[in-house]
Amino acid sequence: MASLRYFLRMPRLVSAAVDRPAFFLVLNGGPSSRCIPGICPRRSLGYSSVLARANLPPGQNVTYEQVKPLAYQPTDDVLIVDVREPDEVIQGNIPSSVNLPLSTFSQALDMHPDDFRKIHGFGKPSTQQAMIFYCRSGKRSATAVDLATKKGFKNTRNYEGSWLDWSAKDSA
Repeated sequence: MASLRYFLRMPRLVSAAVDRPAFFLVLNGGPSSRCIPGICPRRSLGYSSVLARANLPPGQNVTYEQVKPLAYQPTDDVLIVDVREPDEVIQGNIPSSVNLPLSTFSQALDMHPDDFRKIHGFGKPSTQQAMIFYCRSGKRSATAVDLATKKGFKNTRNYEGSWLDWSAKDSA
């Protein structure tokens, strides 16, 4: 009989006011473990499947209208990454986003997955992971897209309006 183990998933910063961990259940716990459907933190999907499910255009920029559903109904298919520094993130962030400051971005992508999780609090994205980067105005996130692409990440997008656009439209 399969032994059941509970694992604590490192919390994603959901908002400045709410930060709660999510739990998931894994059978056997070994490398060939199977997650309970609908509870797994990361599913490995093909590149075209991720694009189709996330409804992301083939270009490098996305808009508020494309990011909003992913922020309020997060999926493990798309990771929303805030590349601002932690002191900027405290002032507010897009719901369900994770913080990976641009100042440590390049080094973080070179880290071993275990070290990455310990330092950043979430799993290191795979090179096939769909990611949307944002910052304050869109310049640092465009740099993050370029750096990630050079490191072999194939499915990266820039939210060109970034936090300024989000805060203006989401509070309206």
